[in-house]
Amino acid sequence: MRRILIISVLFTILLNTYGQRHGIEYLRYEWVISDLTKNKTESIFYQDLNYEAMILLDKSCIQTLLSVNPEFISETGIDTSLYNQQELVVNAQRIKADIDDIIEFFENEELFQFENNTRRNNQNEKLPLKIYIKQPDLAYYEMSGESWSETNFVKLENNEILIANISRIFAFPVINE
Repeated sequence: MRRILIISVLFTILLNTYGQRHGIEYLRYEWVISDLTKNKTESIFYQDLNYEAMILLDKSCIQTLLSVNPEFISETGIDTSLYNQQELVVNAQRIKADIDDIIEFFENEELFQFENNTRRNNQNEKLPLKIYIKQPDLAYYEMSGESWSETNFVKLENNEILIANISRIFAFPVINE
């Protein structure tokens, strides 16, 4: 009986260590902006910075981003006038949730899995490895599968999670024969 208990505990530890949630990196908006402000192009976030994520989380960061990289708008082709959180969430999917912080959405496997299953067949799904967050209520993440990818903006508001699909790009176009 003791062996079974020990094996069960070890198995649980292994599942928690190597489960789906392992490896997700939360990039906190405040940390990224602070590091960019202090270190400019030497920031640990600069090389892989997702400008779109930062602007969606808080449009006021545009001046900071321009001070670090004056060419980011022309380099990325981002039209900053299009990034309006209020417009994004108008047609967002809504899920009732009793949570206080946006990270709880990603850490709660039932909530996150429910959200994904209601929108698409999640075969060959790759969970996001980087999630940009502005606590307590905003997030931006990208997910992909073999033939699709999507970008989502998430907002926690009045005990609801609002999920706006920003883009869906199919890697392999459908060919009509």
